[in-house]
Amino acid sequence: MPEYQFRDRDLGLSHEGVHLLRNGFNYKTIPFKEIQKTEFKKGNVLKNRVILLIVGIGVVGFSIYAAISLYDSFYSPDVYRIYIEELLVPILPFFMGAYALYAVLRKEEVIVFHGEKRYTFSLKSFIKEGKMEEIRAFLKEKGLAPAR
Repeated sequence: MPEYQFRDRDLGLSHEGVHLLRNGFNYKTIPFKEIQKTEFKKGNVLKNRVILLIVGIGVVGFSIYAAISLYDSFYSPDVYRIYIEELLVPILPFFMGAYALYAVLRKEEVIVFHGEKRYTFSLKSFIKEGKMEEIRAFLKEKGLAPAR
């Protein structure tokens, strides 16, 4: 197992290359010679943003429709009872859909490795630890001077 210079939940950097981690175990190593470009930028880490955006909009739309139906039930002369579950139907999906939209629209500092494939990783934990300048120096030493 290589000794990582920098390690995160999903990413490890060593002298061998970039290590993709899952549950702390290396499942793939990308040698530095296969990486053409590295960049630091504000971006999104989610892979299926479009699908999550569509689901979030759909769930919020359903919640709004359910709220309008519930409002109509309050003033309908045919409805004599409204159960507590009916009050919760618009609320819970609304919060789930709102969180999905928040996750899609949230931007954070990421590092992007361009090679055969494009790999994007969050830098949140490295920023908290104050290791950003060390990472930039390490990548510059490996010949991957990141943009920005």
